[in-house]
Amino acid sequence: MTWPLRALRENFLLKTLALALSVMIWAYVGISEKPPTTSREFMAEVVAINTPPPDLIVRVRPEPVPVEVTGPKPEVDSIPANGIRAVVDLSTARAGTNQLRIVGYRGPREGMSLSFRERRMYAYVDVEPKLRKRMRIELGFVDRPPFGQQFAPPRITPSAVDVVGSKARLDRVARVVAYVSTQAGSVREEIEVHALDKSGVLVEDVEVVPRAALVELTLVDAPATRTLVVSPSLRGRPQAPYVVSDVLVDPSQVTVIGKSEDLVPLTNVPTADVPVDGIRADL
Repeated sequence: MTWPLRALRENFLLKTLALALSVMIWAYVGISEKPPTTSREFMAEVVAINTPPPDLIVRVRPEPVPVEVTGPKPEVDSIPANGIRAVVDLSTARAGTNQLRIVGYRGPREGMSLSFRERRMYAYVDVEPKLRKRMRIELGFVDRPPFGQQFAPPRITPSAVDVVGSKARLDRVARVVAYVSTQAGSVREEIEVHALDKSGVLVEDVEVVPRAALVELTLVDAPATRTLVVSPSLRGRPQAPYVVSDVLVDPSQVTVIGKSEDLVPLTNVPTADVPVDGIRADL
């Protein structure tokens, strides 16, 4: 028997026992270092990924779904009551359905050793067809032009936009408005267009296409105005012994519009000739 083989066979039983004891110690240490697992029920908030089909509007209902979470006890115990998310894919929505398959769950942090046992496979959603309404753009002025000036007729490009949304939302939209801040000067800029209801309140959950319009406004001199007394002009004389004792004019004043230099010398506005020649009674 050679020396290596003889050395191997000596104390073979003791060596086997030592090896087995080492394995047992290693297994015990591994088990003792691994924390115990536990399970806990949560109500998971539903969150969405991706976008719905272009012809649909999809809204996830705010109804949490039950799920059982299993993992290391310290991790599970650290999860707040609202710390689990159920994920649905909006791109899978179809007309005529009110449910979306839950495609996964998320914990409050990355890297947690959690497993999820779903209690419900679907989340509830509202699916509506996406509609369009064509509307002309109106201008709303944040400020006024300088004294003595006014804006020429505006140019808006495009002059109309599409308002996109559900039927209920579109029924609320009364007008679309681009608000202009002139800052006492002419304007040429892209301005956002807003969808408003009849009370002037912004309508949420609708899309304006395109979102902005090019608005061009030019300042021009505004015509001056002046209020003047109407002066009647009488032609001829009444038949004797009658005379004109009083003249009533209605309206007694008028507003005259024109260039300032033309209005300054005016003191009244004469009427066309009123013939009174030979009259013997009131006109």
